[in-house]
Amino acid sequence: IGRAAIGNPWILRDTSTYLITGIIPDAPSLLERVEAAMDHLISLANIYGEDRAVRHLRGQIPMYIKGYRGANEAREKIVRAVTVKEVEIILSGIEEKSGYYSEYLDNSYHSKRNDSEPAVVNQ
Repeated sequence: IGRAAIGNPWILRDTSTYLITGIIPDAPSLLERVEAAMDHLISLANIYGEDRAVRHLRGQIPMYIKGYRGANEAREKIVRAVTVKEVEIILSGIEEKSGYYSEYLDNSYHSKRNDSEPAVVNQ
């Protein structure tokens, strides 16, 4: 389960639910996956700083969107990203290509702050 949870933290919930009820829950939507990836990235940025967090999660963030239209192209961009905002824009592009685009960017971490401010919200 440990490795399977990379990019799919819902596996823990799903396994528990299945063992208790015998029912496998529905898979998370693309929007839920993108929001979880961004939460993961922002939380790590709050602890380690933006640069270190983005570098650390370059290989894990693409796992959240694996299998969706545009995921391969996004992965190629994410592994070269250096800011939280870059990753956010790339993931929003996946939502658009898959027809799941939401107002995520309007409610996002970066839209709530001035771009001249440091990326870390709470240090």
